[in-house]
Amino acid sequence: MDLGDLVEVKVGLDVGGCRGVFAKRNIKPGEVVFRDFPLLTVKAKVGEPLVMNLARRILKNPKRDEILQHMSVLYPQKLSELTPEMLERAKGKHGNSVSLLSGKQIEPKINDEDILCLLLKICFSAFCGGIYLKKGMLNHCCRPNAVGFQPGQRMNSNGTIINSDASEVVATRHISAGEEVTIGYFVPAERSFASRLRLFEEQHLCPLGPSPWPADMEALVQEGDDAQAKMVELETALDALDQSLDDGEATPQQALEQLQSTLLPAAKALLGSRHLVRIRMYHALARSCHAVAAEADDAVAVPAAVQMVEACLGLLDARIDADDVLGKDHCDLARVHGDLHVALDFLMTRADQALYAAFPGRLDTWSKASKAEYAARREYARIAALYDVHSPN
Repeated sequence: MDLGDLVEVKVGLDVGGCRGVFAKRNIKPGEVVFRDFPLLTVKAKVGEPLVMNLARRILKNPKRDEILQHMSVLYPQKLSELTPEMLERAKGKHGNSVSLLSGKQIEPKINDEDILCLLLKICFSAFCGGIYLKKGMLNHCCRPNAVGFQPGQRMNSNGTIINSDASEVVATRHISAGEEVTIGYFVPAERSFASRLRLFEEQHLCPLGPSPWPADMEALVQEGDDAQAKMVELETALDALDQSLDDGEATPQQALEQLQSTLLPAAKALLGSRHLVRIRMYHALARSCHAVAAEADDAVAVPAAVQMVEACLGLLDARIDADDVLGKDHCDLARVHGDLHVALDFLMTRADQALYAAFPGRLDTWSKASKAEYAARREYARIAALYDVHSPN
């Protein structure tokens, strides 16, 4: 498969599919690795899982055989590529889906093994917005060096959409020639190792490799079975909150209240300041504060802005810009600096005393706050400029 001038597919790897995508030359942070136009996009149907939605629409499509031929490059190309244990798990997990889909396809019908193979291609490639063949070549890493954007998701710093037709894979750190290009299959990425292991095995039917994160980003302050149970409970609550926000069942204000009253205190008692799940919580807190502050009067906006400053400082204090975490050029870091700049500017203009009182010793004078605001604004502009400059293949 031709992926353009920057990367190529290599085979013989000791991972699922035995292939990966590798850089032909050095790739800079913010550079577009490749663009990928969807073979098929998702059309949501209430109550239908994404995998079933895509499989059903392929099997009922008049161009089914043409689509399946295009997808033949994806892993697994045939069920014999799976280990006996994986195949047994696949049949147990997807057996009912295969039976259901078998009766919902055009003539001539394909057999159940081919339907199972189709389901596994969709699952193993971690498709979320549609069928993307180039992205299907990329392997997962818990700390990847690139990120995938859905069509219309990526924007310039001036707010204009960069590409509304194609998905883009963009480098988030320097990638050396010969290095594998990877993306993360989990959204959000900041999960405990136990959570990532469970999600990966559910989706890929095989174990996840060792964690690439620094040890202190995985360790709990407390120990024992009770601590592990609390960790599961905390992540389950976070997943439920994210889902409620996505479904429109919860407002940013409700999310902010839940984070402040229960989730963040529980995380501080259980997790170190750099733990991945605590970082995830700070990201969630910043997003909720941003939405609340943008639409509320000062009585609500000021406390939300203070909370946004706390969340951004928590992320920066966790050294997410370190080379063994996100790196100094990651697009997520631009959002943190941008949020910090906006919140500080708002508070210095509208409620400077509230800012000084909230952060004694750190942001308790105009001089300290203005220096922090300037530094955040400058760093946001630096990182955003990397992603504004994009080179199409």
